[in-house]
Amino acid sequence: MTLAFDQRGGAGATVVCLPMFGASRLMTAAALGPALAGAGLRELFVDLPGHGDPVRSREATSQAVLDAVAGFIDKHAVGPVLVA
Repeated sequence: MTLAFDQRGGAGATVVCLPMFGASRLMTAAALGPALAGAGLRELFVDLPGHGDPVRSREATSQAVLDAVAGFIDKHAVGPVLVA
């Protein structure tokens, strides 16, 4: 499953910012972006399955969300990853 995301920040360690259920990556970026600004982190703001841009292709069970996020991290992150 492909997840929509926005990238901000520097070239430092990667932080994957996940929204609360019902929120989008844009809402998450507005809430967390100011706190992360200037930290030099590579910030990835992700939409979870069924929220934001991804089209819901199946029920967003806990396992489906876990699988989608793990797959996203494997594809887009190099080295240690922080999850917020």
